[in-house]
Amino acid sequence: MRASGRVSYETAVIILYKRLHVGIGGPGYSRADHHHHQPRSRLLVNTGIHGLPGRDRLDRRIRQSAEQEAVFIKEKEMTMTIEILVSNAVPDGTYFRTADAEPEIDNETQSITVLDGRGTRRSWGTPGVTSTIILDTLDVVAIHVGFHHKHGGGQFWRFVSINGALEFVPWKSLDDDMRQAILDAAATRAPSWARLPGKLRKNYLTGRPKSNLFTAYKICGIDDAGQLTSLYDPEIVYELYRVNVQAARPGHGGGWYVHPHQDRLKQLYESGDLVDRRAERAALVQCECWGNTVEYSSGKIGVTYCKPISIIEEF
Repeated sequence: MRASGRVSYETAVIILYKRLHVGIGGPGYSRADHHHHQPRSRLLVNTGIHGLPGRDRLDRRIRQSAEQEAVFIKEKEMTMTIEILVSNAVPDGTYFRTADAEPEIDNETQSITVLDGRGTRRSWGTPGVTSTIILDTLDVVAIHVGFHHKHGGGQFWRFVSINGALEFVPWKSLDDDMRQAILDAAATRAPSWARLPGKLRKNYLTGRPKSNLFTAYKICGIDDAGQLTSLYDPEIVYELYRVNVQAARPGHGGGWYVHPHQDRLKQLYESGDLVDRRAERAALVQCECWGNTVEYSSGKIGVTYCKPISIIEEF
């Protein structure tokens, strides 16, 4: 994205200053840097930008560069406003629970407060809480918390979603790209005693033993976005290489429905015996299936695990 028109001299100088001294968007930039330098930038503006390069030194190349980065930096400043605060007001009792060591989010101030510190030393030891920011992105902040007291302790993870409002979200709501980023960061930033928050989705699903693995076929609809959808319920979307899991039960009580023979499946679809109506666009999809199965007199099979692996043809 590029800014339209020309920016003012003052704007260009401030942008240049931030690029050179604050490093917004460059290597090493962090929210801590932004919050540390932001008041100083405001001070410079309010006092006439003292100490910055003079007009005669702001040549054409610098001004053009500033114009190109104006919108980029503005967007970064607008989105990088989450402040992470550390408090040493940790629980000081001989016993406390997970809830007492929880991070706190404040949507009014757009801040996250974590506890980190030690309580009063006693004959048995010192209670304490250790909070570590494992990953801090524009979308999610991942926090590991460990705590200890007289009777033991524990550890847990919290994930704060930054999407307008701050909110805690569970690990299971994160996609594999975000999970991988957190796991990579945990390898170098988490305490040595920290447990990992979980696995990738694909490892959860494909890591189980594949009993009675076999190949079968589905016909899926194709929506306007090019996604594979269920012929029975267009809200259900299938993705290649993503495992779908639902316990197969008799009497159409659950499971994913497939057919063992692709030619027979196409005949059923074209004759209208598979579903009442045909999709505007459809695809014959090859699937890997395993787990508990339920066979029906029509020839279809209800399976517990169904992973689409390829599109054989579209029609």
